[in-house]
Amino acid sequence: MNSIRFNLKEPREDESLILLVYRYEGKKLVISTKEQVLTKYWNHDSMKVRKVNAYPDHVRINASLRHWRDALSKAWRDFQIEGKIPTRLQLKERTNEHRYEEDASSGFRDLNVISLLENYIDQARETKRLKKGTLLAYDQLLNNLRIFKDGRSLELQDLDLDRLRAFIAHLWDQNYSKGQVNKLQNKLVALLNDCRDNQLPVNKAYKSNKWRVGQPRSSKNKIVLTEVEVRKIEEVELPDNWDEVRDRFLIGLYTGQRFSDFIRFNQDTVQTFNGKDYLHFTQAKTKSELKIPMTDKIESIFEKYDGYPPTMTAPHFNRTIKKIAEEAGINQEVKQFREYKDGIEGTKSKKFELITSHVCRRTFVTLALRKRMSPGDVMKISGHSNLKMLSEYVGGSLDELTNSTEQFNQLFS
Repeated sequence: MNSIRFNLKEPREDESLILLVYRYEGKKLVISTKEQVLTKYWNHDSMKVRKVNAYPDHVRINASLRHWRDALSKAWRDFQIEGKIPTRLQLKERTNEHRYEEDASSGFRDLNVISLLENYIDQARETKRLKKGTLLAYDQLLNNLRIFKDGRSLELQDLDLDRLRAFIAHLWDQNYSKGQVNKLQNKLVALLNDCRDNQLPVNKAYKSNKWRVGQPRSSKNKIVLTEVEVRKIEEVELPDNWDEVRDRFLIGLYTGQRFSDFIRFNQDTVQTFNGKDYLHFTQAKTKSELKIPMTDKIESIFEKYDGYPPTMTAPHFNRTIKKIAEEAGINQEVKQFREYKDGIEGTKSKKFELITSHVCRRTFVTLALRKRMSPGDVMKISGHSNLKMLSEYVGGSLDELTNSTEQFNQLFS
């Protein structure tokens, strides 16, 4: 059997959690022993707590570490007998079974909320059943619960209405927005629902609406660029690596498409119909087949890259376009609104901070209608299936924006 190690999670802090670390078959298993130690008494070579009279807890902690070592050894032997190489999750679960088998025989289970959440996150990572962004939200919840706990008991039965309300007050103190608080609440509720489904004794207080912020009924945020702001982005001097992002952004603006579509546009997308060039493609989201006229500006970008503008990831694109917009001076203060059942919340931001790939689509629709392009012609280009959906993308009402049609090629001229 490979060597078992005990390492401190935060060796430079005054106190640290002790981790069990085991490497096997190219894998690395890390298990929290749930034991905390004052780091000045930890012996890194022996991987034990020093035997000093000033720290009598060394006896209990070292005994616990022996139990962890024995439990992992038993778990590994189990799988050897079965002729299997376990996954990290399988080995962790079997180790925990052996570590707590005496407690389990008496009906005891670890009901600490933080331990349960750690295990929930570990299983989600191992099985890959949650997306990376969702896992980050659970990690954020875990960090906040650790701060909120502050040495006090935090088991399932401790989460009564008062404790839940206190946790929400803690989140407000961290300067989270209402939407962020709602997201973390939902993750906590998902954890507690999972505990309930596994027959754990969950305090039913979490079912009450009296501690919930609630999801917004609707968002009043419709960030669009003006013609002047589009011009600023077109003309601002940028380094080459930003210029590539700017060009993709402009293709999105000129076509009114989603990132998943405009990031794919290149010379291979161009087809000729009746002597005119079009971008001919199928939308990734709706599977609608569209033909968008090639404009002079789109063609000039294609020519710049010999027909193949560079591609990039959405996170890189969204990070960089904010920097570009800031460089272009799009920094006026914008107030955003979200409507909740108990009222409307407003937050203030700089406009460049709110610009993402989706601004391309909203800007195209709004400016096209302000140029008096008919809604029907706009929908042929954007791919919207009806006026109601189109109106959701407009920075203003359809009635005040439309009248007649102008040539698409003149929209950003």
